[in-house]
Amino acid sequence: MPRLAFHAIPSETVQAAHPALMADFGTILGPAAAHTVFEVVQSTFIPAPSFPFVEVALFDRGPEIQDALARSLTQRLKEAGCASIDIAFRRMEPRGYYEDGAALGV
Repeated sequence: MPRLAFHAIPSETVQAAHPALMADFGTILGPAAAHTVFEVVQSTFIPAPSFPFVEVALFDRGPEIQDALARSLTQRLKEAGCASIDIAFRRMEPRGYYEDGAALGV
C-alpha cells in the first residue's frame, strides 16, 4: 500500500511514467501494488524552481524492495523527462495505520 507524493514534477510527467511504474511495482510488490496511490503535489517553491522529489510512504518491506522501488522510480521518471530525481522513504508502522477505524497492527 505505498503512497507516493511527487513534488516539483508535472502531472503530465507522472501520468506518462504511471503505466511503466505500475508494471514494475507489480513485479516488485506483487498484489500490494494494486493499492499504490500516486499524488502530484502542487506547491509554490521558494526559491523557484525546486528539484524533483518523490516521497514514498510504505510499510517496511526490507532494503531490497526499497532499492528496487527507488531504481524503478528513477528509471521511469527519467524516461518521462526528469533529469534528476531525489527519493525519500517514510516507513509506516502497521500499528499507526487505521482502515475504517481499526488499526492494522492490532
